[in-house]
Amino acid sequence: MNMMESRLFDVGDNTFFGTRRFDRIGNERVHMHSVANLIDANFREPALDYETLCKMTSMLTKNHQDLLMMYRIMVFNVAIENQDDHVKDFSFLMDDSGEWRLAPAYDLTQSILAANEHSTSVAGKGSGITHQDMLKLANSTAITASEANEIIDRVYDVVSDAEAYE
Repeated sequence: MNMMESRLFDVGDNTFFGTRRFDRIGNERVHMHSVANLIDANFREPALDYETLCKMTSMLTKNHQDLLMMYRIMVFNVAIENQDDHVKDFSFLMDDSGEWRLAPAYDLTQSILAANEHSTSVAGKGSGITHQDMLKLANSTAITASEANEIIDRVYDVVSDAEAYE
């Protein structure tokens, strides 16, 4: 998973989470847009399916590795039950030459919503998402079955041992 460096800070009796910003290089701002901003969507309302996010990533970045990273983020969110996977949690960065790239992943934590459904659906489903649903989504994008299966297997393998990372 492409993420910025992060760690926990102990301050007195409190522990805080901190992460390096991806929208800055030194003191310079990097041009960034969240998906919510790009499509003028209210992040408080379910607005997209991961298929659209994957296609948007392909069209905007023209980079297969970015597409695979978006797919990996989807699989991870499903595996850890991050149902708060709304359109403000996916962003793109533009470099000085005008090229777009998928921003590093952020806001990845287990979050089960009251409706018990993902904010961003998978193959039209907000809950009860299966490996088959994720493979169906891959099939509708430029992701091969072998790439999809490799990502699904790897993510679920790591998540199954999540307690080792605490």
